[in-house]
Amino acid sequence: MKELFDYIAEFKKRDWTKNGYRRVNLSAMETILEEVIDILKLSDKKSMVWFVYKNVSTGIKAQEILVELADHCLSYIDFVDPNIKEHYFKVISLIFHRGELDLGQVGFFKNQSKSIINQKKKIAVKYQYLIYESLRHSIDKLTRKAVDFYRRDCIVFWIAISYFKIPEFRKLFIDAITQKPIPDIEEFRNTHFNKHHTSENIEGNNFIDHFFNWDSYFYRKIPESKNKKNLAILSKIITEK
Repeated sequence: MKELFDYIAEFKKRDWTKNGYRRVNLSAMETILEEVIDILKLSDKKSMVWFVYKNVSTGIKAQEILVELADHCLSYIDFVDPNIKEHYFKVISLIFHRGELDLGQVGFFKNQSKSIINQKKKIAVKYQYLIYESLRHSIDKLTRKAVDFYRRDCIVFWIAISYFKIPEFRKLFIDAITQKPIPDIEEFRNTHFNKHHTSENIEGNNFIDHFFNWDSYFYRKIPESKNKKNLAILSKIITEK
């Protein structure tokens, strides 16, 4: 993860400013992005894309690096040169795919020390912002008619991630596709939906619960005083979309 930490510094030093006036060496940026993508594909396990860390604190630091890198890419994705834009989308998608950011790793469970919980809360606020902001970005872009194939694929993936990680969005989505009459969507034809089969109804199975119950093990543990900005983003998404 030290390599990713160094690359974040390189991003901030070389990246475009949001007003688009700063010039960058595209060849250098492309090289950096390709190296970052290669690192994000690495794994110490075959069952998931995840590194093994020497202790919990080191793993939490890795989560912070991943979230910070994804947040940076998402913040600049509309302003970078078109020749490297696809790389930014790919970096974010690979980070969302990492096992370090699964609920079992970022969630709050029993037998965690106060020190670890405090460290995790700092990351949780940042990760909550990233999840909400990626959904806002995805819905914004999905409504546009002309979207590159790579961008559409990433956006669909981010929305799928949001379905599992944002309970309010999942409810809104299920309500929309199960309304009467059911929307005429080709992929949904001959499909039966039961809107009551959601992750809120799996609390009897602790193993599954630790994978999917983001509300109980993640969002409810974040102090309200720390996530007002994030909740405002979600409220705007739900109200407008």
